[in-house]
Amino acid sequence: MKTIPTKDLPEIVQWSAFLRLIGVSRTTGWNWRKRGWMACSHNVSGRLFVARSEVARFTARLEAGEFSRTIRKQTRNKKP
Repeated sequence: MKTIPTKDLPEIVQWSAFLRLIGVSRTTGWNWRKRGWMACSHNVSGRLFVARSEVARFTARLEAGEFSRTIRKQTRNKKP
């Protein structure tokens, strides 16, 4: 995923254009909204828009590592 400086964005940007800009699928974007990680603040005729301030907040949380998790190694169940 690309990190973008928020100063290059307009005040509000279309959600799908933002996802394309950072190289993330629509499904991932939907999951972010569902989990509450990103909030689309505007809905115009069924099209979602996100504010530049929300993008900046999300980027700060992302850089702080708030969304990272450790990967657990899956172990097989051994039969006795």
